[in-house]
Amino acid sequence: MLLIPVYFIYTLFVAFASCAITDCPYKEDIEPCYCRKVAYGLIVVCTNFNSTSSLERAFKRMRNYYVTSVLFHRLNLTDALPNDLFHDTHINQFIVENSTLKFSQPAFTGLDDTLLSLSVGKYSVIKSKDDFTLARLSKLQEFKMKSNNLVNIRSTWLNGKLPNVRTLVFDNNDITEIEEAAFSKLSKLESISMANNELISVNRSMFSKPELTIWRLSI
Repeated sequence: MLLIPVYFIYTLFVAFASCAITDCPYKEDIEPCYCRKVAYGLIVVCTNFNSTSSLERAFKRMRNYYVTSVLFHRLNLTDALPNDLFHDTHINQFIVENSTLKFSQPAFTGLDDTLLSLSVGKYSVIKSKDDFTLARLSKLQEFKMKSNNLVNIRSTWLNGKLPNVRTLVFDNNDITEIEEAAFSKLSKLESISMANNELISVNRSMFSKPELTIWRLSI
């Protein structure tokens, strides 16, 4: 079951204020994914299949739809996802659970102007070629990567990619190292949680003016 915080629903309402939310497409058009319409928009769920071509076909049918939330659950895709997978698709929240996704370019390219929240959950692997590289997501406010056996956070992962992110969560990983200035260009950052890791220390130089913006730091 998807639980969306009240503040997030409010943000979605503002985002959709000038946009008509469409009905779900026909079931057969997006199988093996499925769509549900709820009070605050459309929810699309793709679960328990391994076909990249099936996912590509489903999202081609979702172009020009306004989707509140997408869930990828138990997808093990060995082929790289196409560059235009999210082209003309308006998605506000993206959740990945127990899945392996390979992107041929920076992950989640095409969602720069719409994605507000991204959560990469337990036992999920996101790769862009041979490494983890996010696309620039200028609207993103919340990024979570929990229980993914991360051992370090590189300075190239987030800086310059998430200019408006306010909340970061890296709980329940195996993080022992955070590269210098890893969060230094995230000037809007307010809250960061890195609970249940192997960190020994956190340096002030990792952040951008922490005394002015960050009100919650949990390690």
